Amino acid sequence: MGRQLPDSVVNALRCVTALAGLMALGTVLTIIFEDDLIRSWAEGNPGAREILREGGVEALKNSSIAPPAFVPVVVVLFVVMLCLFGVLRVFVREGYEWARVSLASVALLLGLGAGIVAFREDPPLVFVLVSVLTMLVDPGRSGGRRGRGRSHRIGSNMCSTRATIQAHADSASRAVHRRLRGGFETGR
Repeated sequence: MGRQLPDSVVNALRCVTALAGLMALGTVLTIIFEDDLIRSWAEGNPGAREILREGGVEALKNSSIAPPAFVPVVVVLFVVMLCLFGVLRVFVREGYEWARVSLASVALLLGLGAGIVAFREDPPLVFVLVSVLTMLVDPGRSGGRRGRGRSHRIGSNMCSTRATIQAHADSASRAVHRRLRGGFETGR
């Protein structure tokens, strides 16, 4: 049998899996609803709006105004983020503090990006729903018992914004204090 991971780590890893699933859903929806995304984009661009109203999405694609290439960008972003989550997941399971901080930062940026997509732009409703779900997934919400040693902190406060920032500030502060007390010798 392998070692028992703390509940907070297990919950954080489940949430990372949920985020990856939501990214996959967003990627598939982008491919399916590409024309709707182009329509949404064109409504915010006066020149593109005029062409869209005169000839539709096909006329816009054939015009001198190049609509954004949503599909290639989203597919590449999905693959890169999936690889990043996979690598960080391994290091989080092994108890590396830097991986926890990195994963929290990536998840926070993903939540911010989802918020921008949902509330700043005007995407189709299905994208707003996926964005809201992405913001609700919180790898930091952990319950249950705590583990022993430093690994119990790995999944705690993974992505809840205020708690994550405070946890990172506290962690950095402790690291600075340890360095100041112990000097800067190599190997410490």
